[in-house]
Amino acid sequence: ATKTNTIIAKKTIDDVSNDKNSNLDNLLNLIEEKQNVNKYGSEKLKNSDEYKTLLNDISSYKEKFNSEVSKKGISNCSKREQNYFLSFLKEEGKETEYKKYSSQIK
Repeated sequence: ATKTNTIIAKKTIDDVSNDKNSNLDNLLNLIEEKQNVNKYGSEKLKNSDEYKTLLNDISSYKEKFNSEVSKKGISNCSKREQNYFLSFLKEEGKETEYKKYSSQIK
């Protein structure tokens, strides 16, 4: 048997957000789409207006999600929401906030 290597090229950016999803689910879907574009997309696609819109949508959903967590209080969020909220803070290098919120859920 011979193995065939197939390179998948991403030619378009899919609209992966959905009003029926939570802000966190939309955010995670958009981040996944960004990763797919970065991995399989052409330079032209990465420099397109659609890609800029994708990045803006990610920022927007991250703000909505952070706002939701702040309003509810981290201790009132689901374990899943808590974990992602803390991981986003850590990714962004916000150590002080990370420690503050971590102490609220222990």
